[in-house]
Amino acid sequence: MRADLPNLEALSFPQAKLVNAICVDFEEDWRGAAQPAIQEYVDRVGEDDEPSVRLVLLRELLTVERELREDDARAHDLDTYRALGTVKQ
Repeated sequence: MRADLPNLEALSFPQAKLVNAICVDFEEDWRGAAQPAIQEYVDRVGEDDEPSVRLVLLRELLTVERELREDDARAHDLDTYRALGTVKQ
């Protein structure tokens, strides 16, 4: 991570709380069925708000999405092996 880019720790408490709440919503929606579009969640931060909030939110959402995709891929791999009978339950 570049040092000149804002991170979650650089935000005020209310800003960090907002970013966290949006990320929780994103994760819940992702797990709910549909893979939501990150842009819709970034747009929850008003354009009048400080740009660093949107940037931090984008970074956090990308991290959450990457982790969810990795978890999903691992789960599917395990299911595949179980279906082949190579992994006992």
